[in-house]
Amino acid sequence: MTEAALLLLYFAAPLLLLYGSRRVAWMDRIGVVTLCYCVGIAMGNSPFEIHEALTVQVLELVVPLSIPLLLFGADLRIWRTSGGPMLTSFVCGVVAVSIAVATMSVFFRDTLHEVSSLGGMMMGVYTGGTPNMSAIGIALDVDSELFVVLNAADVLFGGAVLLFFLSIGKPLIKRILPAPNSALTRSDVVLDESLDLRGSFIGLGLSALVLGAALGIAMLLFGRLHEMTILLVITTLGIAGSSVPRIRNLKGTFAMGNYLLLVFCVAVGSLANLQQVASTAPHVLAYVGAIIGTTLVLHIAFARLFNIDADTMIISSVAGIFGPAFIAPVARAIRNPQVIPLGLALALLGFAIGNYCGLAMAYALKQALG
Repeated sequence: MTEAALLLLYFAAPLLLLYGSRRVAWMDRIGVVTLCYCVGIAMGNSPFEIHEALTVQVLELVVPLSIPLLLFGADLRIWRTSGGPMLTSFVCGVVAVSIAVATMSVFFRDTLHEVSSLGGMMMGVYTGGTPNMSAIGIALDVDSELFVVLNAADVLFGGAVLLFFLSIGKPLIKRILPAPNSALTRSDVVLDESLDLRGSFIGLGLSALVLGAALGIAMLLFGRLHEMTILLVITTLGIAGSSVPRIRNLKGTFAMGNYLLLVFCVAVGSLANLQQVASTAPHVLAYVGAIIGTTLVLHIAFARLFNIDADTMIISSVAGIFGPAFIAPVARAIRNPQVIPLGLALALLGFAIGNYCGLAMAYALKQALG
């Protein structure tokens, strides 16, 4: 498959699926984000070649462009009433993944090479996101093929957890955790999901300016494109934009941001060649599956202990395990879009601390396991 054809699929598939979901009942029930994810996985496991370098470039572009678009129309007053429980739940999630990574690294230490590096990368990806996993791998001098294997395993099991959250997750978790706090579901904070081409492209232009400013600030401070700085500046400027009435009331910004996240879903799914992973790295597959499963169970248990409601637990879990790309789809699936700003903020917090948590875990495992 040529690079031009691949780019066309990445950007056209979400549009076709959005169109279909508005006219076909079963597509609407499944959800566009799930369909985009499945299309990407199908591409990655087809006979056609996926250009990994190009795909990574797409991912590195659409996520930072989408974050300001999602924040521009957000009313962040909900931090005053909801920030505390959400942050508590996020910390519970970080503790849960720490326990899961440490435990499973000890269990798999005789079957996996470089288990301390693997543990550090898993800690980074489930605290922050794929960029953290990549950065930690570079810092630990891990072979690039290992990153591809871990990403594919993460896509497989992460996809299963995502489908759980998008479908039966909330009804089941509500049986264990309290009902959502009314402050999180109040009707006076509403995100405008309407489509407006003029507003969408104005918002996209503003988002591009935000990204350019973040790149410039990173170069000025560090002399290079420092990833964490770029993400923090993007978030800060996105929040600042939401405080300007003309930007906050601009129609179509959320719709454009959501479209870019759907592009992300297709692209990241295409990196997962599941057959290759299953045949060449079954122990890595089992290791990643055990970590994400244990993390989810422990997070629910901690949420129960601290009386955290179901919606808060789900969104904070998504922020840590998946990052910003899936906050909006899951928030809509659980019928609580008001938590999107908080979820995005936590996802960016995860990006900011993911490298530190991952490197600390790798060092601790190396000292403990030798």
